[in-house]
Amino acid sequence: MCDSRTYSHELLTEFIEAFRNNPCLCKIRSNDYKDKNLKLQAYNNLLEIIRKVERDATIENVKKKINSLRAGFRKEHKKVQDSKKTGSGTDQVYVPKLWYYNQLEFLKDQGQGKFNYLLKNFSIHYYIIRAYSLLCLCLN
Repeated sequence: MCDSRTYSHELLTEFIEAFRNNPCLCKIRSNDYKDKNLKLQAYNNLLEIIRKVERDATIENVKKKINSLRAGFRKEHKKVQDSKKTGSGTDQVYVPKLWYYNQLEFLKDQGQGKFNYLLKNFSIHYYIIRAYSLLCLCLN
């Protein structure tokens, strides 16, 4: 499969726009995200775009391209967030190097789905269970 350096800016912009317009592929908390038929249709739409430059591309290539774009975005976004945490002024905030970073900003709130939810709520559940255990010990 061609990498992003061989795709034109126009083609990659078209791909990202089509990806954004298919919430079944990018909005983890959407009910459509679980609809396999809807996802297959969306992958086929993206496949048509990729096949403009790569005739033998498959849905697997589309999935790899999506994962590659997401990984690049996450990496750059982490750099931005880390630079904000340093306490430096706004002139010291990291400026993303990816030309398509701004086009992928819709991915910011997607996180990692259920794992992030569990991780955030683990400590709450731990303290509830701990308090319950202590209460039971006191009652005995």
